[in-house]
Amino acid sequence: MKQIKPGRMLHNNLYMLKEIHKASPSYMLLLLFDSLFGALFDYIVQVFLLATVIGALEGSADFVQVLFLIGILALYPIFFRLYSSHIRMVVTPAAQNKIRQWLQEQIFRKIKSLSLASREDPEFYDSCLKATEEAAGRANEVLQSANWLIANIFTILLVSFTVLFLDPVLAAAAIIPLAADLLLGKRLNKLRKRYRTELQGLSRRRDYVKRVFFLSDYAKDLRMTNISELLFRQFDQAIGNMKKVVRQYGWKLAALDFLLALTESLLSYLGIILYAAYKTLVAGTMSYGTCVVAINAVAQAAAALQS
Repeated sequence: MKQIKPGRMLHNNLYMLKEIHKASPSYMLLLLFDSLFGALFDYIVQVFLLATVIGALEGSADFVQVLFLIGILALYPIFFRLYSSHIRMVVTPAAQNKIRQWLQEQIFRKIKSLSLASREDPEFYDSCLKATEEAAGRANEVLQSANWLIANIFTILLVSFTVLFLDPVLAAAAIIPLAADLLLGKRLNKLRKRYRTELQGLSRRRDYVKRVFFLSDYAKDLRMTNISELLFRQFDQAIGNMKKVVRQYGWKLAALDFLLALTESLLSYLGIILYAAYKTLVAGTMSYGTCVVAINAVAQAAAALQS
C-alpha cells in the first residue's frame, strides 16, 4: 500500500475543509464552537469548579455561598449540553446533506468535463463510483479530526497557563509523556513495523500449507504423491522461523514498551501526586485545593499532549 507524504496529506485535508466551507459555511464554525465549549466544559468540571469548591471550604466559607457558586457554575454545563444537542440533532443532519450534495455535484462536474473514452473505462467508472460513495464520509472524518486537533490545542494552552500559575515544576511533568512518545514511541513503532513485516511473510507461508491440506482440490495429490512430507517440512520451517523472529524482537519490544509505560505512569502521573503531596503535607507550601487541582490539571494536559 502506497504511503501518502505528510505534505500531500495536509494539502488534501485543507482542500476538503475548503469544500466543506463552500457547501455549508456556518457548519464548520458551529461545530468548532461545540468542540471548544466541550474542552472548556472539561476544564471547568475537572479544574476550575474543583478549585473553587475546595478553596471556599478551606476558607471556611458559608455553605449557602458555596452552593450558590456551584449553581452559577452549573449554568455553563446546562448551556453546553443544550447547544451540543442542538448541533448533533438539528444542525449536523442538514449540513451533512448539503455537504454530500455539494461534493457529488463537484465529482459529476469533473466527470462531465472528461472525454468519452475515459468514461467507458470500467476502472474509471469504479473509481468514480467509489469517490461518490465515500466523499461525504471522508469529509466528515476530516472535519472531526480538525475540530479534535483544535480542541486539544485549546485544552493544552488553557491547562498549561493554570499549571504554570500553580507551580512551574508541574508543567515540566506534563511534558514527560510527550518527550517519551517522541524518543521511545517513534523507535517502538519502527521496531513493531519490522517485527510485523517479517512475521507476516512467515505466517502466510504457514497458512498456505494449512490451506492446501484443508482444500478438497488437492486431496488426490496429497494421497497419490509424497508432497505432504515436503509441505510438513515447509510448515515446520515456517513455525521455526516465526519463533526466531519472536525471540529476536520480543525482548526489545517488551523493554521499550515497559519504559514507555514507566515514564507515562510512574514518572508523570504518580510523580505529580508524590510531588504535590510532599508540597502539601511535608513542606506546607501548597494548599489542599491547589494540590487536587494541580494533579487533575497536569493529568488533563498530559492526556491532551499524548493524544
